[in-house]
Amino acid sequence: MRFAIPLFGDHVAPRFCSAEELLVVDMLDGAEASRKLFPLYENGLPERLALVSRMGVERLYCGGFNGRFMQMAEGLGVQVRWGLVGLAEEAVSAVLSGREPNAVARGCGGGGGGRRRGLGGPGRRGGRFS
Repeated sequence: MRFAIPLFGDHVAPRFCSAEELLVVDMLDGAEASRKLFPLYENGLPERLALVSRMGVERLYCGGFNGRFMQMAEGLGVQVRWGLVGLAEEAVSAVLSGREPNAVARGCGGGGGGRRRGLGGPGRRGGRFS
């Protein structure tokens, strides 16, 4: 499996659309086979998604993702897992060990009054990735 994490320094970027670099990791039999770092020059989300698809990325792990483009990502064969926080290396280690990286629940911060939702993205229930 090939997965990618947009970077902000050594952390998972808070938003895919504003990341300047993309870490692409190839996984084989539960171990890291290779990793490459790519600059993200594309400004628009459709162009970024097309690039990720052309690279053969199957899963994109990121902080934030514009929900209006979720269907486009899925149509390109890219599963998006968003809501991640923390160090990118910890996210890579989690994926390699068969766990999902750390994520935060949406609707749990600032201002109150909102209904709590589970983790962002499709198919997520009860605070866990599907």
